Amino acid sequence: MIRVFSIIPVSLIDCRKCPCTVLFLSGCNMRCVYCQNYPEYLGGNMLNLEGLKDMLKDNWAVEAVKFTGGEPTLQEKGLLRISEFIKRELGLGIAIDTNGTRPRVIEALAKRGLLEAAVDLKAPRDKYPTITSLQAYDDVIKTIKVFKEYNVDYEVRTTVALPIISFDDLRELAEALNKLDAPLWVLQRFRATKHTPRYLHAPSYKELNGYANLLAEEYSLRVKVR
Repeated sequence: MIRVFSIIPVSLIDCRKCPCTVLFLSGCNMRCVYCQNYPEYLGGNMLNLEGLKDMLKDNWAVEAVKFTGGEPTLQEKGLLRISEFIKRELGLGIAIDTNGTRPRVIEALAKRGLLEAAVDLKAPRDKYPTITSLQAYDDVIKTIKVFKEYNVDYEVRTTVALPIISFDDLRELAEALNKLDAPLWVLQRFRATKHTPRYLHAPSYKELNGYANLLAEEYSLRVKVR
């Protein structure tokens, strides 16, 4: 069983490869200052294998189930069991969004055959505790290396919230991703909610696209703005 705080029965945008069902798993080990899903991920309801099977049995358009959150790897036992069920019993693909703090769990999922993944690289090492409340930079790098080792189709995401993430910060991340040969880096424009601090603001799309173009050229990266 897993605890889920929200479900999208059919999404055409959350997986790059195919339509999917999206399960938002409860709980997170970070408290990011710009989080869009706080405090929703603190609640939720239990979902078992039969409930998932009933949800998906007549959903002919769906080809995969995507786990997001919160942080889905915190529910390790339920996540691995239900992923095995999705893969073997339902014949669907598995995808995940992760903050990258539990590379061992990601490796267990990769061994089960991840269709695709996305991992957040939120900041340079020295800014991680300020932005996320954890020093997790090295674990995120390990997670990226797991994706590479198991040939998982993945993207790296960074939320750009001014002034806590600067262009110099993005340059530092670009250098690290260049060394890792990351296939795709997505710069996500910060979106304010009633729970995010008022001092945070989003760059304009023009400004963010300018960052993306400069970083792509300078560091030989594929960079996309979302």
